[in-house]
Amino acid sequence: DQALENLKRAIQNLPREDAVVFEHLGDVYLKLNRVSQALESWQKAKTLDPSNKDLAAKIDGQKTRVSKTNPTGAKP
Repeated sequence: DQALENLKRAIQNLPREDAVVFEHLGDVYLKLNRVSQALESWQKAKTLDPSNKDLAAKIDGQKTRVSKTNPTGAKP
């Protein structure tokens, strides 16, 4: 929870949005089992850094995992 608060504070205090911070925020959300927020943060990071293949892999991996555990299409 402390990491989450620190990252949120960093986002507020940075002069511009930073893909790395949003990626780390997504990682923390995932550790807290907040998958939809993790995906949202990673999507934001991907928008800021479209060439980041690791982000694309994280997003695709989680979307695949969500669709396998929740095949009805309901949001996690």
